[in-house]
Amino acid sequence: MLWSGLANNAGRLALTESMRGNPARASEALATSQRLRAWTITQLPEGSFERSLRAHIDEFWQSSAASASGAHERAVALGQSFTAKVEPLKPAREDEKSDWVLWLGFAYENTAASAYALGDYALAERAIARGQELRKTLTGLLAEGEGRRTTMFGEAFRAMVLVRRATLSAK
Repeated sequence: MLWSGLANNAGRLALTESMRGNPARASEALATSQRLRAWTITQLPEGSFERSLRAHIDEFWQSSAASASGAHERAVALGQSFTAKVEPLKPAREDEKSDWVLWLGFAYENTAASAYALGDYALAERAIARGQELRKTLTGLLAEGEGRRTTMFGEAFRAMVLVRRATLSAK
């Protein structure tokens, strides 16, 4: 778990460095995240849900960093690739389902934000709607805490997309 947490923090650092306009540091952080995650994957049972999910997380961080840096076409492509690979995974336990929902939810948010930046409001609406649909399946503390916060964000974002689409179609 420690190495997995470190890998995710390196991904967050890549996101931060992308926002700060430091592509070299973002790339370095992504490479660190990949190295740490590669080791953690080898420690997980072959064929396990966690191993399958972790194999795709680097693509999530790459998409997030691309979105943060303004490389929206790349962010959308990576986000769609990530969600296409992770959606079919079948979590067996509730904790696995929570991880699955959270990673997909964040990926759909990133995809929606970049699609919106590109003016692809239909894709933005579909992506945020799918993330919202998944989040509604959360239970327990996640549904009350993280789920509630991200659901409110998603609903506000979706409303913004719908207003933008309506404004454009009225012209």
